[in-house]
Amino acid sequence: MDSDSHEPIEDGLIGKYLAGETNEEETQRVRQWLNEPDAEREMQRFEKIWETSRTLQTRPPVDADAAWEKLRNRIQEPAPVADTPIRRFTSWRTSIAAAVVLLVGLGWLFWTLQRNASVPQLAFTATDHSTVHELPDGSKVWLNRNSKLEYPETFADDSRSVVLTGEAFFDITPNKEKPFRIQASQTTVQVVGTSFSVRAYDPNVRVAVRTGKVVFKARNAEVTLMKDQQATFDAQAATMQKTERLDPNVFTYQTGKAVFDNATLREVIQIINEVYQAEVQLGNESLRNCPTTIAFDRTKDTLENLLQAIADSHGLTIRRQGTEFIFEGTGCSP
Repeated sequence: MDSDSHEPIEDGLIGKYLAGETNEEETQRVRQWLNEPDAEREMQRFEKIWETSRTLQTRPPVDADAAWEKLRNRIQEPAPVADTPIRRFTSWRTSIAAAVVLLVGLGWLFWTLQRNASVPQLAFTATDHSTVHELPDGSKVWLNRNSKLEYPETFADDSRSVVLTGEAFFDITPNKEKPFRIQASQTTVQVVGTSFSVRAYDPNVRVAVRTGKVVFKARNAEVTLMKDQQATFDAQAATMQKTERLDPNVFTYQTGKAVFDNATLREVIQIINEVYQAEVQLGNESLRNCPTTIAFDRTKDTLENLLQAIADSHGLTIRRQGTEFIFEGTGCSP
């Protein structure tokens, strides 16, 4: 018949899906539901409430199934009535309303459980410089500048979960009994033991894998990435694009090494500024597309020598102004 005849999906399942806790069968159920009329709009509402509830919780994560069950027990079920078309319509709308109430309540539940757990929460922040940090399980994180990682002082018994804002390279200590999960914007990254990078300065998220296997999930998309693969989640389009060929400079902020083959001078300068925490600029817009082929290693090449090599290759000069280095000249054209 019409959309009212569809059985509403369980609110608890949507919560597990947003938390990245669903199995393959459950994930498929949610995706099928998303094809129904009005489902996308309702999911967007769920996501807003879920994000709000996340601000009330801190890690470690709670058992999602137990959480939903405990919260359901606090809500009184209405008395059963005869099954009619109107009843089915009312039931569908009531189920949505109840799901919203449940998600709001989830924030309270998480807060209550975390308070009872009394596990101190920590935040690792990088501002002007990238820095490396070791997590409670021995995993290492290279945090790029203007980034923040939130994690518990002690991980839960069955999982290891952190929240990332910005960009970081992870080298995860293997533990099959305790998968490692990263919440980054609207996505979840899950691994057992591997090394990879996550970039999430805004709602769009990029994941690149150096070793091992990574599962990259968003609300209606999921990809599995292997060594030398990367994928990007486009938040506006709600799509995930997998790239088989890894960008050779995606790990540069962690390794300090970069290789450019006919890249634009603007692209090269962006990476240099990131790796050397420098302030290099172009004196005029005509220089931004200069084709540049160069390689550098931060441990061997000084910033001054690197910039001079670039200037010589394009017939440019370098003007020093305070802490800034400015390329000037007309050695190349767009």
